[in-house]
Amino acid sequence: MNLIEQPWIQVRRQDGTLSRIAPWQVLEHLETNPVVALNTGRPDFDGSLFQFLVGLFQTLNLCPARRDFERLWAKPPRPEELKAKLSALAPYFELLGEGPRFMQDFDLPQKAEDYEIAALLPDTPGENASKKNTDHFIKRREAYALCLPCTAAALFNLQTNAPAGGPGYRTGLRGGGPLNTLVSLQPQEGQSPSLWLDLCLNLLPQEAFGKPSPYEGPEGQKEWFPWTSPTRTSSQSEEVTGQNGHPLLMFWATPRRIWLDSKDTRSGHCSLCNEPGETLLQKYRTLKHGANYTRFWRHPFSPHYLDKKSGDYLCEHPNPGGLGYRHWLNLTYGKPDHSKRPADVVYEALHNRKSLEVRLWAFGYDFDNMKLRGWQETKMPLYSCGWRDPDSFTKQISDWLEGAGLAIFFLRSKLKEAQFGEGASPKGPHGFIDKDFWDATEPDFYRLLAQAQALPDYDANRLFEMTQDWHKILVKQAQTFFALWAEAGPPEQLNFKRIYQAKNSLDFSLSGEKSKLKVALGLATATKEKKK
Repeated sequence: MNLIEQPWIQVRRQDGTLSRIAPWQVLEHLETNPVVALNTGRPDFDGSLFQFLVGLFQTLNLCPARRDFERLWAKPPRPEELKAKLSALAPYFELLGEGPRFMQDFDLPQKAEDYEIAALLPDTPGENASKKNTDHFIKRREAYALCLPCTAAALFNLQTNAPAGGPGYRTGLRGGGPLNTLVSLQPQEGQSPSLWLDLCLNLLPQEAFGKPSPYEGPEGQKEWFPWTSPTRTSSQSEEVTGQNGHPLLMFWATPRRIWLDSKDTRSGHCSLCNEPGETLLQKYRTLKHGANYTRFWRHPFSPHYLDKKSGDYLCEHPNPGGLGYRHWLNLTYGKPDHSKRPADVVYEALHNRKSLEVRLWAFGYDFDNMKLRGWQETKMPLYSCGWRDPDSFTKQISDWLEGAGLAIFFLRSKLKEAQFGEGASPKGPHGFIDKDFWDATEPDFYRLLAQAQALPDYDANRLFEMTQDWHKILVKQAQTFFALWAEAGPPEQLNFKRIYQAKNSLDFSLSGEKSKLKVALGLATATKEKKK
């Protein structure tokens, strides 16, 4: 199966029709019944295939300069034109066969180990977990077989997000399970944007890569697609860095040495999509010490943080607790000291495509080393600030977020005092307190954020009023949750005197004249304590 020429990507059109398309067919029927979304049935595959398509069009250099974006947006190429451009890459996107195979090892030795095809999926328990019967919350799969489209999606998904797999099994170019932050159009009432427009929003001009001319002619394609030349291994700790690797490797890196077994097949129904097929794959071969992608990569789909130890920017990864508005500022504007930087596609949308109404799509696996803890995904509004001093905007939002974090801290600590007494440090899960508070205050945060963004410029009086509004919201929610949880349980086990004292202490911490919450929000000035 050729991933350029044959239909294999599952999509949904505007009228609800489900079908499979080849990459160039995202441009078909744009005016009448466009493709509006990927529809694989798995959110991780949808996210990975979106990256596959953006990477494919970025490789074609469809948007060589910033001025070309408007042209591409207003007048997209005809499907036949895109098909003709993609045809040059078709020889490098064969899934099976004897020649170079898509994202598979160029010269895998015969000593490679055999694995069940289900091991391509990150939610399949590892060998050790299966032996010890510790895979309570992960699907154990027996007699698994995948059709070719699902195998291609699983293969790309694994190479892109490869988690730690034990000694010698390399992680993805961004580390295991990176956080992705992409851009999509804000849906209008009664209408869904086309998938093509969402893909365009994530195409970068050539200069955004920070290196001149990453799109050389046909001879450069061996540098783009590592499966077309002898494998760069890491058995002697060799590294592939952003200084000795081609920029397009960020889309096509192959840290895992894999070869699909096209001889051990059967017919039947695919274990993932349940569609019938004559060639269902059951196994693949793999070997340790694939390419080790390490330093100086700045992937355009991920936010980065500055690692003080190495001095390099590393990709952010999802953490327990989910994604929410508390992450909004770091994912969109980063920090003024550049210790956190947004993804390049987000920066491009905020600073060079301000006229478009867009939103942020954040998603990724939450891995603990090689253990999959969950999948996280959310969509947030993406507001471009028109103030003359953008730092004032980010400072204001930072104060609001700091205030919300303080309110949660006070709520959590006073609940412990109410239930266990002052100074107690009970063990147990308390993450639900944080999550419920963030969820309850999220709509109001985005309402105020939209109001702040809509101001023509910095307005101290109006922002002070908004901050007072935000303070009232935080206080009300903290008091509501305290009343709900402090008195939870049988009445005979409650200490009402302790609860009353903890409530008074919470009210003072939240609303006292010089409370830390008011100081953090800029509604009061901190008072220095006199030394005795």
